[in-house]
Amino acid sequence: MGYKLEGNWAAGVAFDLHTLSSENLGRDDHGHDQYNNSRSEMSELVYQLKSKHDWSVVDNIVDLVQTVKGLDKMDAIIPIPPGNKDRSKQPVYSIATEIGNRFNIKVYLDALEIPRGSQELEGIDDPRKRQVELRSSMRLAKNYNLSGRNILLIDELYRPGSPLTVATELLYEKAGANNVYVLTLVKASRKR
Repeated sequence: MGYKLEGNWAAGVAFDLHTLSSENLGRDDHGHDQYNNSRSEMSELVYQLKSKHDWSVVDNIVDLVQTVKGLDKMDAIIPIPPGNKDRSKQPVYSIATEIGNRFNIKVYLDALEIPRGSQELEGIDDPRKRQVELRSSMRLAKNYNLSGRNILLIDELYRPGSPLTVATELLYEKAGANNVYVLTLVKASRKR
């Protein structure tokens, strides 16, 4: 498995696709399009974690992810800050922590931040507008010594305009990272 991600990072991969197929079922009573989606194994696990709050799937997710080559060469893992800060537990933080535990890699959960009050990215479809918003809000939150290190940036979903681009810029330009690598669990399929 694996789908190459092009970007400003040294190398990037999405473990799998988010949606394998999608059938439009029409609109609901509120005028919203409804779809019957077929998900990949990883996408189903991410759905169970994020939407159903089934924390037991974190081990299953990391069982799949640990097959990605090169994870053992990382010096640090940094998860992308979550958009929904109101969750008591954050899925991407739990996954990053478990990967760090399995590979004995230091995880910096608070290295990056998007402060409260920043515009929600979920409502911005245009990738360029997402990047503009991210560049004005994302920042290095702590002064960790990341200079000269190989850093794994991890996120649940990759789509154009992803926070990964801005996070990579910050880690190269402000933190002095040697190499930044990107891993996402799933990659968004084409827009329906």
